Amino acid sequence: MNKTIKERQAKNETLANKPLVSFCIFAYHQEQYIREAMEGAFAQTYSPLEIILSDDCSPDRTFEIMSEMAAEYKGPHTLILNRNETNLGISAHVNKIFAMARGEWFVLAAGDDISQPQRVERAIDCAQAYPTVVCVQCAGYEITEAGVRIKYEGQKGSSLENLSIFDFLQCSPFMPKYSGARAAYRRKLFEIFGPMSGGTAEDTVFSLRARLAGDLYFIDEPLVDRRVGGISSSQNRSRRVSKAQRASWNYYSFLQFAEDLRVLNQADNQPALERLLREKIQQEQCMLQALSGNLPLQLAAFRKAIVMSFCGWNLSFTLKVLRRGLRIIFRHKKWK
Repeated sequence: MNKTIKERQAKNETLANKPLVSFCIFAYHQEQYIREAMEGAFAQTYSPLEIILSDDCSPDRTFEIMSEMAAEYKGPHTLILNRNETNLGISAHVNKIFAMARGEWFVLAAGDDISQPQRVERAIDCAQAYPTVVCVQCAGYEITEAGVRIKYEGQKGSSLENLSIFDFLQCSPFMPKYSGARAAYRRKLFEIFGPMSGGTAEDTVFSLRARLAGDLYFIDEPLVDRRVGGISSSQNRSRRVSKAQRASWNYYSFLQFAEDLRVLNQADNQPALERLLREKIQQEQCMLQALSGNLPLQLAAFRKAIVMSFCGWNLSFTLKVLRRGLRIIFRHKKWK
């Protein structure tokens, strides 16, 4: 009897030293995949853990399946079930989930992705080993709609990221290893910067915020299978995310980061950062115009891209604007 009491006390002391983590599943129109996503959440080995199951007003059975599985759950984790009355889209949905969460760390999971059981435990081990870390990213696989692994997304070895915020911004948002579907974020990022603006991509915004406010750690261990082409908005129910949608997310994410930069106002080389950020915003705006399908806007984008290539823009970006814009024009026969 005394041994049992001592074991229970030791377990309680261990839990008291471990932060509460909120495992947040945000789902939309994913009835085919939500079971696997929830099974991955329920199987997490870490405790204490709360699991937030949030549906963004899906028109299919996504929420019904979530409700059924939540009712049948008998495990150790706390469950919170939510359904939005209207479709909010990705950024507003994530904002709402973060406002609901009580954890010191937030682990994001899309409703069509699969987390390995040790995902949270490995992330928190790294966070406790490196107190300055505000974001932990893990490696993983891209998978098809059928669940077939097609591509490994990672790097050679686990490590603290040593990129400066300036270098990080030059690479963003085209760094595939930084995905919101494989991330864990410290609560302080939300407390410092507040909610995201509409139209942004949470992985780009929070990766940039993390690099601005602290350190990032990358775990080179495949802990998440990320399904290709997922989306959480009624604006586009297809599985494939268009280039125009990505350009829009990038544009609004960089606008958000400009606001974040002013909030913190203590970054190294801030004037140079602001110049680079203005260039990024102009480039994504130019890309949006090129992909708009509106011929006058497209021609204006072509002119701007060509002129700016002589003023410091990367020539490859200018060629990308021209190639993608012309493809849209020919597809819709805008020459007539």
